[in-house]
Amino acid sequence: MIIIWIAACIILLLFVWIVLFETNWVRLTSHTLPSPRGLNMTVVHLTDLHGRTRFINSRISQRVNRLHPDHIIITGDLAGNYERETRSGIRKRRYTEQEYRDIIQSLQLMNVNVLTNSSYITRQQGLVYGFDNSIYGNERLTLSRAELERSDYTIMLAHSSGIIDLLQESKLPFDLLLAGHTHGGQIRLWDRTIGAYKHFHSGLKALDGRRHFYINRGLGTVKIPVRLGCPPEIAVFRVEQQDA
Repeated sequence: MIIIWIAACIILLLFVWIVLFETNWVRLTSHTLPSPRGLNMTVVHLTDLHGRTRFINSRISQRVNRLHPDHIIITGDLAGNYERETRSGIRKRRYTEQEYRDIIQSLQLMNVNVLTNSSYITRQQGLVYGFDNSIYGNERLTLSRAELERSDYTIMLAHSSGIIDLLQESKLPFDLLLAGHTHGGQIRLWDRTIGAYKHFHSGLKALDGRRHFYINRGLGTVKIPVRLGCPPEIAVFRVEQQDA
């Protein structure tokens, strides 16, 4: 009887750990990347919020503001799936084009620069390019290779990590590619994804001397409201001059 009671306590403690600290305690991951031309900036990357704005260790806005970022980048799934789907009961429903436009307009009214196959130049003379969602085959590159090569620093954004296939095939120049969608697998054992997205890494990967590819674990959950071995994440990138 005592053994059963001890086992039940262990299971309960494990469940509390998984729910509270693996699922509801957001982690900061910090990365330092080389600056090609003496550029210095801090970039914060958020993705796959699915409506989550508060965790046990504070609101997302509070954590981000304390970092004093130069740029806050969000790669999709703020509330709806791909910002194009919602749930009606247990079923998915595709937003109408008007509903989708309303979502985009509401973001723009909050001074969010929405990049759908478009770009903007940062005050540090870097270039940020955002692809529309490749899940629906909407991704397009509307800049020339010459325009990309003229940039001091190029950050490319996509929701789906599958965009890497397009960039690798076309050998496009960039410094940092940020993506999400996979949730890091959401369930990871021995640092390996269980279930879908086994073929994608989680975190930072150097593709060559210049290009880096980051897949963020995201903040929200799908299907089951639990994470294991894959805590919610805010990724911080410090781009700065490296000592010789």
